[in-house]
Amino acid sequence: MIKSMELIRVDADDSLSLNEEAVRFLQESYDALTIFSFHGTKASGKSALLHEILQASAPEGQTNAVEFDAPSADVTGVWMYVEETAYAHAKRVVYLDVQGYGENEGLDALLFGITSCLSSNVINCSVGQIDEHVFDSLSFLQPAVDVLGEKPTLPGLTWIIRELATKDVKAIVNSADPSADLDQLYLQAVLNPKTSPFKSSLAWQILTSFFPKRTASILPLSTSPAYGKKVHRMRKTLLETSRAKAVQGVDLHGSLFCHLLSMLCGRQSHITDVFEKDWTSVIQSDLLNVVEMAFETYKRAFDAELPTAERPGSIELPCDTQELKALHATANVAAQPLMAKVGALGADNAALAANLFLDLSTQHLAKWIDANDVASETQCMKLLQSLHTEIEHVLQERLLNPSEPLRLGDFKAILRAYQHNVQNMVVTYATDAQGPKKMVVLSRFYSTLMPKYLDYLVQLGEETMKGQTTAAEQAVVKGQNTLAKATQAKLEATDSIKNSQRQVQEKLVRNAHMETRLKSVFQEALDDVTELHDKAKIQGNALEAQAFNNVERTAERVLEVSQAAQADEGVLEGYLIKQGGGGVFGRKNWKQRYFLLHKNILSYAKTKDDYERGKILKEFSIVGCEIKDSTDAGEGFEVWPPSSGQTVFDYKQGLFGSDPTLGRRKVDGDSDRIFYLRASTMEVKDQWVQRLRRAVVQAQHH
Repeated sequence: MIKSMELIRVDADDSLSLNEEAVRFLQESYDALTIFSFHGTKASGKSALLHEILQASAPEGQTNAVEFDAPSADVTGVWMYVEETAYAHAKRVVYLDVQGYGENEGLDALLFGITSCLSSNVINCSVGQIDEHVFDSLSFLQPAVDVLGEKPTLPGLTWIIRELATKDVKAIVNSADPSADLDQLYLQAVLNPKTSPFKSSLAWQILTSFFPKRTASILPLSTSPAYGKKVHRMRKTLLETSRAKAVQGVDLHGSLFCHLLSMLCGRQSHITDVFEKDWTSVIQSDLLNVVEMAFETYKRAFDAELPTAERPGSIELPCDTQELKALHATANVAAQPLMAKVGALGADNAALAANLFLDLSTQHLAKWIDANDVASETQCMKLLQSLHTEIEHVLQERLLNPSEPLRLGDFKAILRAYQHNVQNMVVTYATDAQGPKKMVVLSRFYSTLMPKYLDYLVQLGEETMKGQTTAAEQAVVKGQNTLAKATQAKLEATDSIKNSQRQVQEKLVRNAHMETRLKSVFQEALDDVTELHDKAKIQGNALEAQAFNNVERTAERVLEVSQAAQADEGVLEGYLIKQGGGGVFGRKNWKQRYFLLHKNILSYAKTKDDYERGKILKEFSIVGCEIKDSTDAGEGFEVWPPSSGQTVFDYKQGLFGSDPTLGRRKVDGDSDRIFYLRASTMEVKDQWVQRLRRAVVQAQHH
């Protein structure tokens, strides 16, 4: 499987930045990297050639093409392809596709310097004969000198030449030896200072000084049947002859490679300064990164077995300290593959990393040991307190039993029982207590809590015996006082009996007088009852007359209303809201009443049913009254009395009416009263106002 993604991107201001996703991917593995960087102009076909080399990685006989992502257009910056191979010396291979040079010499020089100094092999691609135009396209090598610095250490150069016929090669090589390596002879002819026609070119001079070790591979025409085999053979040669990239004897792995890339992309000096002056800090930073990742691996393996707030663990706290130490050893084993990677940084760095990791892992173990100690102490203390509380409850039932007073012998038995219960408690504690603080907490119990409780029992015994002695003395005194009081009570009882006999004789005399007086009172009461009976008979006759009048009046009112409805417009009736007159308590609340207008008489009752039964509250003539709209211009209106006042009647039933035959009484207090009324809707209000005003006018004309 081949993983591909952008590695270095070119920003708008030609500055370089790393793709964070690519960095994370490279840092996942600590295998040594074999790095090939591919260079060439946009027309050189280097990207297509790289894809063909990657496709050649498919095993023989496999028909399906190797799948990988590729940029949709020409590469800008650097694109990366990572392949896992079966070669032990090149297990993880990184192919760098560098953007084609020829448009921006400064950017070309920078990308060339960064990728070439980090490569195991620099591969330059060209098309056709190597001539002066090819060296002209390498003009970026001049600013690359400033980028790389003095005497840069670069890998070997492999020059791949495409679309060059064998006859053209032979014309340049001019060799008749059939076993001669034409590819290498052709490159020597081009780059040999004795025979090269281009040695006056500055690009030629820089190239030959940068890459004293160089090889060539000439591909046949792409239409040739031998093209695919030559590409496959070239890939195999590259992998078999290359080794992992090493800087100052240290093989580059993903983390170190990314660290160097980051420094080189943001460099402020020559690239060689990074490898010479800054190399120590680079190694130390990578060392710390490896130690950090190893410690995270150790921590995950360690913490996975212990409980957290979200989940239980396979080991529950408190536990034996040896379990934590065994877990520590297991987690150390899980981190060792990463720690082994530090060996590539040298023996001294490996020792430093081992010490750092040891400190971190030891501190982590100590943290969990402390937590285990706290959990053990808490569990043991809680268990001891629970067991001792049970003993205390048993003793308290005997100590505080009021029905069985304690004696000195009882306290001795209680103390023996306490000691026996404590021995049983220790047996239970030894079974249930957990963790390293088991004996420490028990020792603390024997040295602090147990002596205090024994002192408490002794003190309680002394106080109880003292209290019982005091109570006995008080009982003797109380008995003496009781005896004296009983003697005195006996004397007083004798005198009381004599006084009682005298008082009984006096009460018998008074009772005889009282009996005579009661007979007189009963006779007077009988006379009063007879008189009340006569009055009640008279009142009953009056109530019968009143009931008859009420029925007769109701019939007359219903008859009048019925006749009026047939003779003229009829009556107007319905429910209105009326403001109360205040009454005795002066409350002017609003109440719903049933109103009926008959000619010029307006009367109302609580309900229509009451009205039909004759239970009329009030009625009055509206002759001379003025009907006004309320000031709020709503559904309300007002009935104002004439200046001379109006006659208002109310009806009272029963004995207390002013006229027992009619039950009708004039109410002088309402003669100048204004009646405030409110209808349910504006239409109902307009109907009442019009009819009331019309009734007033008609009454004035008659």
